[in-house]
Amino acid sequence: MKQVNKNLYIFHYPLYNFNCSVIKTDDFIFVIDTYLGPDGIKEVKEFVEKNKEHRKVYVINTHSHYDHIWGNCLFENCQIISHRLCREKILSDGEKVLKEFKEKEPKLILGDIKIKAPDIIFEDELTFFSKDISIKLKHFKGHTKDGIIIIIEPYHICIAGDLVEEPFPIVNEEDSNLKEFISSLEEMDKMEFNLVIPSHGNRFDKGLIKENIYYLKQLESKSISEDYCMQNNITSEFYLKAHEENLDQVSVDY
Repeated sequence: MKQVNKNLYIFHYPLYNFNCSVIKTDDFIFVIDTYLGPDGIKEVKEFVEKNKEHRKVYVINTHSHYDHIWGNCLFENCQIISHRLCREKILSDGEKVLKEFKEKEPKLILGDIKIKAPDIIFEDELTFFSKDISIKLKHFKGHTKDGIIIIIEPYHICIAGDLVEEPFPIVNEEDSNLKEFISSLEEMDKMEFNLVIPSHGNRFDKGLIKENIYYLKQLESKSISEDYCMQNNITSEFYLKAHEENLDQVSVDY
């Protein structure tokens, strides 16, 4: 666990290079995304229980993908917040996706998962205030249509979900619009955050946004090489496959 400041803590997991952020204020605790299941984030739950005291605990889902929601059930007595589309997607597809993984990739299922959908939804933005800190949840399309980012002030920190990713972002077959994706990242870049925390990656510098924009613009113009990963020393099997799928997706849809 890494403590960024007196309010923000990051729990990092090697599988999927995943970051689970926890925000602790005088009045609230927010758990940002819940990874691959209840057994995967036990130390997050322990941290919450240790620090809960009088605080109200919320879980925030940045979007509906399985690796961000499967641990929701660990927080059985907590309300979950998301964009409206995220709740709709979990309710319509959550059980089906879980069943598919149980059949094809059970090693990714960390614990006894019960699909738990958000209780609190919003459209454009939702802000919580607590003494000297504010936490704003803002709808940002790109990686998915249901995606959100979390802005922490006065630190000017952005928890970006999968809108920003190291080494590059992923274009989804059903849910991404490349122009919207680029536009959202350009809007984020103009905000000049001090830190940008992706759900996947070890880099928290705002330069990652520019690199993601560059990658997507190359995809959009179809000028990116099939050998991009080799040229940039990217050896992860996951991202080698992701780059191939990004190229395939762009060749079909854009």
